[in-house]
Amino acid sequence: MSIDKFLNRGTPKEQLLDFTLVSIVAQLIGVVAKLGIADLLKHKPMSAEELAVSIDAHGPFLFRVMRTLVAFDVFRQGLDGKFELSPMSELLQSDNKNGLHHIAILNASYLGWKPQGALFDAIKTGETPFETIFESNLYDFLDNHIEDAQLFGAAMTNLTNVDLTGIIEHLDCSGIETIVDIGAGEGELLSELLIKYPELKGIVADKENTVMIAQKKLKYKELGARCEFIPIDFFESVPRGDAYIMRKVIHNWNDEKASVILKNCRAKMTPQSKLFIVEAVLANDNSGARAKIRDIEMMIYLSANQRTKKEFQTLLESSGFTLARVIETNAPSSIIVATPA
Repeated sequence: MSIDKFLNRGTPKEQLLDFTLVSIVAQLIGVVAKLGIADLLKHKPMSAEELAVSIDAHGPFLFRVMRTLVAFDVFRQGLDGKFELSPMSELLQSDNKNGLHHIAILNASYLGWKPQGALFDAIKTGETPFETIFESNLYDFLDNHIEDAQLFGAAMTNLTNVDLTGIIEHLDCSGIETIVDIGAGEGELLSELLIKYPELKGIVADKENTVMIAQKKLKYKELGARCEFIPIDFFESVPRGDAYIMRKVIHNWNDEKASVILKNCRAKMTPQSKLFIVEAVLANDNSGARAKIRDIEMMIYLSANQRTKKEFQTLLESSGFTLARVIETNAPSSIIVATPA
């Protein structure tokens, strides 16, 4: 079956059957990412046998995995039978700044698939699948599992880079002296803003271990002198700044908790301050399948949700803000601009 007939063509029966197989494709991609196959193919094509020897793997099984991913255009295969990179598999290289290496591994890991297996019970009970499986919320779990936390952080950086170009192009920081990045992660978004706006100063505000990683990265980019690095609990307080930006933070929390974060920002703002929320905005119609899948992810892992424009407006107004506008970008996320009410 060629990729052009998988998922988006064929009879309704064929299409539905294909949907039931998608999780296997995610596993295959995660496996080859973890094995480092794209890194091995960076400089030359290799046969399945050569790849297997390099990574101490089972050759016949690896061949079947690679053959399947060729059918999906993830890899290519030459007339000599050797495998090579495609535009998609280049994104699985571990050193690709704009790649998806880490998110591919995370989604195929036990952190990804185990909670999905509890979705049926969640629909019956309203309980969060991740918490049902691991008896902990996601962030407390990561605090106690360092390797998982490192993978999660790197995966979130991958997702930031998916949005980055579109967000930077449309986000106007003119006239802002200091912008506070709440839940800044490893500082990728803030660093690009500092590069675009040479007079801008930034504050990295996140958990202590994450702030330390961001500090190292921004110093390496020679941007550290223009930043403060402040560990925070955003449910308690946030630093003062002229503007605030949160990328994929609010969608991690239900309305009650999201409002606490927003009110803490509002408490430090002046009437001239701005708030930028970078998130997908759910469509009210039947479009936007990707954003709606992300909404299910929020339900599975965090007891949270993506929001429509109206839901953002209601949340912001209840937290002391006015929704000024929603800026569409050429990225999966939009920029929601809010001002103090």
